Amino acid sequence: MQTPAVFLLLAAATMLVGCPQRPTPPAGEDERRAFLTRLADETVLPHLERLETQALALVDATTALEATGGVDDGARATARAALTTLQTTWQELEVLQLGPAGSPATFTGGQGLRDGIHSWPQVSPCSADQQVVLNRMAEAGWAGTRLVNVLGLHTLEYLLFRPDAGNACPAAASINADGTWAALGDAEVTARRAVYARVLADDVLAKVRALRGAWTGGFGESLKTAGAEGSLFATAQQAVDEVYAALFFAELKTKDRKLAVPTGLHVDCTATVCPELTESPFARLSLQHIHHNLIGARLVFVGSNDAGDDGIGFDDLLAAAGHDAAAVDMVGKLDAAITATTTFEGTIEDALVTEPQRVIELHAAVKTFTDELKGTLPSLLGLRVPDEGAGDND
Repeated sequence: MQTPAVFLLLAAATMLVGCPQRPTPPAGEDERRAFLTRLADETVLPHLERLETQALALVDATTALEATGGVDDGARATARAALTTLQTTWQELEVLQLGPAGSPATFTGGQGLRDGIHSWPQVSPCSADQQVVLNRMAEAGWAGTRLVNVLGLHTLEYLLFRPDAGNACPAAASINADGTWAALGDAEVTARRAVYARVLADDVLAKVRALRGAWTGGFGESLKTAGAEGSLFATAQQAVDEVYAALFFAELKTKDRKLAVPTGLHVDCTATVCPELTESPFARLSLQHIHHNLIGARLVFVGSNDAGDDGIGFDDLLAAAGHDAAAVDMVGKLDAAITATTTFEGTIEDALVTEPQRVIELHAAVKTFTDELKGTLPSLLGLRVPDEGAGDND
């Protein structure tokens, strides 16, 4: 005859079989807080400080270009270089869209500031050209009334790198069908685009300052003290979960949107390949953007700082939980993906037309790491897979 205790054990076992449980995170709240502190103090905040300096340089460069009516080649080259430098820093921060950069629907302390700085893939060069025709960019508060698809770094790239005075709208669009665009003339289009670029640079600077202010004004401290009284995060594990959710950008955007879509490996490309769907079709910097996304992922994963010193990262949390081999394996796969971007010759945009297989191979190299990111890492550290990643089975 079975005792009541046996019945209880059997019932508990039945419940566990019927309801899959999230793995229990390994012990170590102190280790997790050390990870969060390193991330805030030595990765995010230095990047934001550098980003603000670079945004100031972009404002200066676009102001100088505007003063020439947009026609001075030297001023345009300087503005392009300033934008490219800023984009390098921003692409490393793309994998850290937690807190104020992230959506309030997804992240604790979220303010959605990322999309106002770089909304890709929500972009519309045609809509930007329609703004050129309306010519209200210089009005006070204009940017605050616009959709993000005509603001930010992607639109700035279009304005600064488009080589002619044509527009991105179809022939049936009103600005073409009624002759409004043609009536402007090349010189006026160039001058208005220069004004537009300066306005966007001002707006990017304001939003970078808002993002940095949110981190220094409370969110950074709340992240570092996760689990303590007064923090936005009830536990350090909750905060680590959200860092992991931000790092999932490497899976959902770097691998899928930036590589799988243009190579025709994703349903959003309806042709054999879709070069026009790369992230940087005008400056042709898509490869560099992917490279710096992966560099940002490495900063998080191994706890690197701006000096290149390795500190406390996800690899250390794995090691503390007794998974040293998995940590070494994941770092190796991430480094292999980074190497694949540095050894890739030419641009992704050109390769998609002439040798798309090379881009497919780059996608495979990145996928080798992101498969571990979405499978091995959460299973070993008891991390919560973000909702948008839960159904991603490719």
